Amino acid sequence: MVKREAMMFDVVGVARTDQGPLPRPCALDAAFAAEPWTSHPGVVRRSVAAPGCRALCLGRDGDAEDYATSLDCHLFLIGEAFARLEPAGPAPGPGRMSATAALAMYLERGTGLLEAIKGNFTIVILDRRARTAYVLSSHFAVSPLYYACADGAVYFSTSLAELGRALPRRPEVDLAAVVETMVLNWPMHERTFLRDVRRIAPGTIV
Repeated sequence: MVKREAMMFDVVGVARTDQGPLPRPCALDAAFAAEPWTSHPGVVRRSVAAPGCRALCLGRDGDAEDYATSLDCHLFLIGEAFARLEPAGPAPGPGRMSATAALAMYLERGTGLLEAIKGNFTIVILDRRARTAYVLSSHFAVSPLYYACADGAVYFSTSLAELGRALPRRPEVDLAAVVETMVLNWPMHERTFLRDVRRIAPGTIV
């Protein structure tokens, strides 16, 4: 019998990379409540609460290896990543890479992590040591990830609607994105339907 590993497929979160407090209110526990499949027995809702970071993650089978934290760094792994280069430390092993192994590679290589792995993934890294937040996406990242900055914090989510609800102020509709969709069938570049909310492009470090 082959054990199926969990894969995070939805997340909504807010973080600060400095030592300031998170914006209030920042309760995210009600996120994805409107989705009918969130009550399915195979779907696990998991909250992350750490200094400077709050998130709600949805995954399958209850495996927590899509989130890891170490040395004041937080890493969220959405999708599947596999090792392409050998790390200086312990090898991550065959099969899908865990968030713990990905975080170890980030601590070793920085954003060179993207050159050392392959797959279909988006990774969010909150590095409070360097006071930096990164979003890294593979060239084949099919699932979107959205992000915005407000009140000194970074908001991120796989769901544009949930990100809009999580922001401290209701974002305005980006009319240029509406026009682009009517003409081109999709907003151009990183634009979304919400003003000042951006979508990570494939093969990108932000």
